[in-house]
Amino acid sequence: MRKIRLNLVEACSTIPSDCKGVYILILGVESDQSLDIGSLGRHRVEKGYYAYIGSAKGPGGIRARLCRHIHRCGRRHWHIDYFRDIAKPIAFTYCCQENASESWLYQILARRLQPYIRGFGSSDNPGVYSHLFKCGDSIEGCIEEVGACIGEIECFNSMITVLV
Repeated sequence: MRKIRLNLVEACSTIPSDCKGVYILILGVESDQSLDIGSLGRHRVEKGYYAYIGSAKGPGGIRARLCRHIHRCGRRHWHIDYFRDIAKPIAFTYCCQENASESWLYQILARRLQPYIRGFGSSDNPGVYSHLFKCGDSIEGCIEEVGACIGEIECFNSMITVLV
């Protein structure tokens, strides 16, 4: 998997505008905190790094969705919007396959990573524990773990690291 380092503006522009599919956003939390997460209520969030999985198959596709998450645009709509109050985007990768699903991606990541906060991002997907995974105490370790999970899947060809 190629690793690319870009600033926020450049990072979003690398995603094809017609790309629809699934993505993984890696975020860092600098200290243990308590956080209200919309309908999920208040949760303790530990210092460390997290992988969030999502899909974007509507207008704007993955580019619009990831840029929204990275730039914190608009009102809080998804659980990840609340999480972004305390978490900083570190990296992302994506798969432009419209038939790829969050359930499929969950199964892949759950083999190595620990799902975190029951129902996070997955309220519309009852067979999935969470779309948020705890993946370590270091940026490098988290990126390596996610890369190991998806390394054999051709549509995930780059890990974009965001410089903030």
